[in-house]
Amino acid sequence: DVIAYADAMSNPSDPNTLVSDILKYLVRIDISQVNRDYIKTTYLLTGQTSDIYWTQAWNLFNVDRTNTINKNVVKSRLQQMLKYIIDLAEYQIA
Repeated sequence: DVIAYADAMSNPSDPNTLVSDILKYLVRIDISQVNRDYIKTTYLLTGQTSDIYWTQAWNLFNVDRTNTINKNVVKSRLQQMLKYIIDLAEYQIA
């Protein structure tokens, strides 16, 4: 469950912290800031330039976790991000 996994991180509403926390647990090799920013922008922000995009999506989902639309927004981004991280060579090496 990708949502439960994100919930277990220190601050899932902050995309920078979320990416850092997940990489800390899944990838033992240091990932450059450029690659961290790529992961954040591509998967959590879906190309948006402001971190508030993810924060608002996460917070809106948390207001009513039964709302299917809000849940799917968060869930799909987390799934895509985690799939990307698991496919990284750095993940395979660790």
